Amino acid sequence: IDGQYYLFKVLRIHSSYIGAWISADDALSPLIGNGLNEQIFLVNHDGTVLNNNAPVDSLSINLISSQDSYKQLELNKKNNLLVSVKMNIMDSYIVSLIPEAQFFVETQDYIILLSVALIFILCMMIFTVFITKRWVIQPLHNLSMAISSLRSGNLETVVNNQDVSAEFKDVYEAFNEMVSEIKTLKIGIYEEKLFRQSVQMQYLKLQI
Repeated sequence: IDGQYYLFKVLRIHSSYIGAWISADDALSPLIGNGLNEQIFLVNHDGTVLNNNAPVDSLSINLISSQDSYKQLELNKKNNLLVSVKMNIMDSYIVSLIPEAQFFVETQDYIILLSVALIFILCMMIFTVFITKRWVIQPLHNLSMAISSLRSGNLETVVNNQDVSAEFKDVYEAFNEMVSEIKTLKIGIYEEKLFRQSVQMQYLKLQI
């Protein structure tokens, strides 16, 4: 109508019809903004551009219907990224043209932000590894070495419970107490054995 394309929809309700229409320009106005969203327009099934403010009048249908995620289009001696999405309600496409130079300028801030985020994540991973080694792996290693020493018969084994977390401090104290009790028990058994031998010797002397 007057050189402008409109989208219309007609619904039948019983014996009546209800319809609505909107211009192609107004239909896409909520999607158009600053930066990368400046050039968005509708293209029908034969490649005709339906918006009056579009930078081109028509596009190759093979180009916009391609399954590639994005395509390149040279327009006014400038390279553009072309992104197209097929509409479900009609045989048309929503097309966006993004100048390559503007695309990289607009995404520069996101690249910097992403780089900062990656560096932060890397630092957190290094910090986590350090904390895990310092407060978990090293105390477990110390406990394992103490158990090995005790198994070899060293009853003087003591685990230093300084500079460890409260949980490992309790474990270390329990281990040290256990070693002390084992040492006391073993000494008691040895003393009892000596006492029995002494009694047996005295008994043998009396028999003589």
